[in-house]
Amino acid sequence: MRIFENVNILENGDILIEKKTANFHHIYNVLRAKIGEVLEVVDIQSKTLYITEIKDGNGNLKVKDIIRKEEDNIKITMYQGAIKGERFEYFLEKTTELGVDKICIIPLKRNVVKFKENEKNKKEERFKKILESSSKQSRRLDIPKLDILNNREMMNSLEKEDIVIVLYEQILNETIDMKTMVKTIVDNNYNNIGVIIGAEGGIDNLEIEEFKKLKNTKIVTLGNRILRAETAGVVLLSILNYELRR
Repeated sequence: MRIFENVNILENGDILIEKKTANFHHIYNVLRAKIGEVLEVVDIQSKTLYITEIKDGNGNLKVKDIIRKEEDNIKITMYQGAIKGERFEYFLEKTTELGVDKICIIPLKRNVVKFKENEKNKKEERFKKILESSSKQSRRLDIPKLDILNNREMMNSLEKEDIVIVLYEQILNETIDMKTMVKTIVDNNYNNIGVIIGAEGGIDNLEIEEFKKLKNTKIVTLGNRILRAETAGVVLLSILNYELRR
């Protein structure tokens, strides 16, 4: 069993899970954990894994071992146009399993899904639950960050990346393949990598022109086949993980 928690270390070295928290309810009422069972607790802030043993029914956990996460120099942020329903949940799950660091949902013109301002908080809460669940399943020591951005926030965030990969199905004069893209990343020691992927309708031509104005963008193709929006990010992350040894 694994949970993510803002860890509260007691003076005796134990960890206390407060009774009013969702994790307390999950441990004792959902999982029906018993005294003596092993529980893995990941501290959200320090990305530290505590191997603990349940001491009682009041949330007290005895720390048996501590494992700290080694930081990966390469950080990957997915800038994804919103996808409909279960397909977006699939994208969140699989990119989390593959180690994405951050997911930004971006407002592209051809997005079928539009988030109203009064819906954003509810949507974010739902998406973050999926990220947490997938992080537990894949035994990550962190949970990817998630933001729903407006256009200004998107462009400001993209400018901060070392390099931005724009996946685009049409072949332009400046389009490069992934082999060339990986070589560019390695040769320049780029650590902060952004990836832009359209939703079901793809990316509009005018948006491509705007992205091209950024000095750090590269238009990239994954080959002759047109991949679904929820598949493209998974394929690209798999390639980057292998080639960059993440």
